[in-house]
Formats: sequence, C-alpha cells, structure tokens
Amino acid sequence: MSDPRSTERLDAILEEVRDAPTPARDWDSIEARLMKEVERDRATLLAESRGGGAARKWQLVAGALAAAAAFALLSRPSRDASFDAPPVAPAPIAAGAMRASAGDGSVSIGGVVAEPGHALRAGDAISAKGAVGYFDRPGRVTWMLDGTASASVRVTSASESLVLALDEGAVEAQVTPVPSGEAFAVDVAVDGHVVRVAVHGTHLRVARVDSRIVVDLTEGVISIGRPPRSGSTFGSVISAPAHVELDARDLSSIRVDRTPSAVRAAADVSAPSERHVEVEPLPPPAAPGEAPSAPAATGPSVAPSPSSTAVEPIEPPPADPVVSVREAVKACAVARVRRSDVKVTLATSVRLHVRDDGSVESARFEPPLMPALQQCAAEAIYKTRLLKTGDVVVPVEYTY
Repeated sequence: MSDPRSTERLDAILEEVRDAPTPARDWDSIEARLMKEVERDRATLLAESRGGGAARKWQLVAGALAAAAAFALLSRPSRDASFDAPPVAPAPIAAGAMRASAGDGSVSIGGVVAEPGHALRAGDAISAKGAVGYFDRPGRVTWMLDGTASASVRVTSASESLVLALDEGAVEAQVTPVPSGEAFAVDVAVDGHVVRVAVHGTHLRVARVDSRIVVDLTEGVISIGRPPRSGSTFGSVISAPAHVELDARDLSSIRVDRTPSAVRAAADVSAPSERHVEVEPLPPPAAPGEAPSAPAATGPSVAPSPSSTAVEPIEPPPADPVVSVREAVKACAVARVRRSDVKVTLATSVRLHVRDDGSVESARFEPPLMPALQQCAAEAIYKTRLLKTGDVVVPVEYTY
C-alpha cells in the first residue's frame, strides 16, 4: 500500500489546483510546493532506508513519483476550446439589399421572387421582368436594375468594390465618391472579351444589347477598360457629361458624344417609398358666404427691367494642348506630393481625341498613372478647349 501521508498531501494539492480559476493558476508556486513535497519524501526515504524495510522504501518512492506525475499532468498547457472546434468559414460580405420593386412584373434573386429587405451576396443572380428593382449598399452605392422589358445581372464581387456582371438590360447607379479605388463597376462579357465600366463616384447608366454597350454619364468620371487582376481599372477615362457607345469585343470602338441632348437624363435610383415629394399646403376653407381666397404667392413678383440684358458667358480662348495637358498633370501631382527627400519622376503620354470645336472626346494615359492622379488630370483636361483637333499625343515628364 502507498503511504497515507503522501497520498493525503497529493490529494490536498490536487484539490486546491482543481478549485483554482484557470487564468489565476500560478504554475511556479505549484511546482515549488510539489518539489518541496518530493524533497521531503526523499529525505524521509533516505532516513528510513537506513533503518527501515524495503516495503516502506518503495511506498515512499511511489508517493514521490505520483506527485511528480501529477505536476507533469497539470502543467501541460490547456488547449483552448476553439482549438478542437471545426473551422468556421468567414461570413460573406454583404453586397447590400433590395429596397423595393416597381412594376407589374417581379424581381427575383437566385430564382426566388424577392421581397424588400432581401440581402445580396456575392454570387447572387438577379433578374427582373416587367419590373424595376431598387438596391442599396449603404454609404457606397444606390442602384436599380431596369427590367421594364427584361434584365439580369450577377453579383461577382462584394468586397471593397461592388462588381456586377450585366447579362441583359440596364443598370443605373448613384455612387458615393471614394478617396481611392473603385466603389462600383459593371462588367459586360462577350465571346471571352470582358469590358469593365469602373466608377470612383458618379451617376451613370450602363445598358447592354447583345455586344453593344451604351453608357450615359451625368456626373463624375469613369474608366472603361479590361478588368485588372487586382487594383484599379486602366483604360479610357471619360468625364461627364457623356454618351458613350462601344462594342465589347473591341475597346478601340469607343465613341463619346458630349452633346447635352445625346446624354440620357439621370433617373432617381432611390426606392419609390423613400422619395420625398414637396406638397404645397392647401389654403384654409372659406367661411360661409365668403369667396375662396387666392393662394398666397410663393415669392415677390418682379417685373423684368427693360434695361437688363442677359450676360453671355465668356468662353476661354483655345489652349495649346501640350501646355494645358502638362500643366494639368503637374498640378495634380503637386497637390498629392508628400514631403520627402525622395524624388519621383512621372513619365507618360496622353493620347487625346479632340473634336472640331476643340473639346476633348477621349483621353488615354500610356503608361497609366496612379488612378487618383489620372482621374484628377483627366477632369482638368476634359474642361479645356484645345487648338488642335483630331488625334493628339502629348508626352509628359515631370519630377517632384
């Protein structure tokens, strides 16, 4: 039999360790106490071995070994419960939700007729027939799928950028500007060719009929090109207002019309139930026997002065394209420069197509610049009326 004293001491220590809260265990203290007990039994063993029997000797050895084994067992780092739990797949990032639908038809998500509040996820297929679906990704983009006839899209990405693959019909969106990257994009694929209309912040409508893409841009700037493996889309940078048409199989087929009458008017993409309509208050009812009072005037009536004449805006004279393009790129680069001892040389060529009236129809940077710098420069270039017309190539090199 084992020594009762050793067994009792071991049981007392184990009980104390078992009752102690796990985070508060002082393993160094426990080890010291156990080793102290082992040394005490060892001293007793040595003393009794000189005058005692072999049975007593082995009892003490067994007690000491039991104490050491107990410490070894208790000192093993406990595995967190989550270690043995099966891995949990990360929750998919929400692509927004459907806010409402309008029309006699229906809007379906994943083949099921959707109700307001239906959440969108990457991979969802959305179709509308005889109806318009209104969707929202809070703080990023509000958009609608125009299925007045028929329309369908797929949510191909719901990360930082919401990307839709347009298979049929039209998508119209109001996109909140982002400081960098792209908040929204629409892809059109035809015969293995994919065209991306990428948006930093704007109002636009993208429609597809077979391989033909029609974009109406009423605000902001877009980039039209092939989808990149990562990062932002590089291609033709076009600013509003613009009516753009191209064949998805040939990026060089881009045609831009900036005539105001050619650009489709922006639609209200908010859900019908969320639209605010101003209603003029009705006049109070007339008392019996009184004639109804005329509605109050909404503002003072001012007759036009015969001497007043409309002032025509003065159009700036045409500019040298070389000077204007270089200055636009330089100004945008300077605005983004950071204080540093490192000098950066910017080198690119800007390919312009200039209309007969001197306005810029399209601008392409080869090689492309940083998206923010390219967008900034393009906005300035599109506002400039140039001396030369047709295709113009402007080399730009600037160190800052």
